[in-house]
Amino acid sequence: MAGLGVASEDTDDTFTIPGSESQQALDTLGRVYQAADQKITEVVRTLILDLDEGAVRTITTYALAGADGLFVQREISGDAVDLVAMFELHAQLVYEAAMRMAGGNSG
Repeated sequence: MAGLGVASEDTDDTFTIPGSESQQALDTLGRVYQAADQKITEVVRTLILDLDEGAVRTITTYALAGADGLFVQREISGDAVDLVAMFELHAQLVYEAAMRMAGGNSG
């Protein structure tokens, strides 16, 4: 029986579910965003004590969204985008916005 010879060979029983790699990437991205969100929230609360929770949430969201935008722009423009300089500027502007928000809370 010729069929039995084929059955005794090593077989590859692996399979993939379409989209499973994409789901894994999204799950990883979700964990990274959650960690970044927590860290930025912690830093904002530590540096600027006068912010209420709504303002902390706003600044954290803005900081993350702006960082995403910098990475997207780097993908579009390539090496023409100096990420270090852009992140330094971004951090300065986020800090200034948070300080202005905190000043509005004290009055």
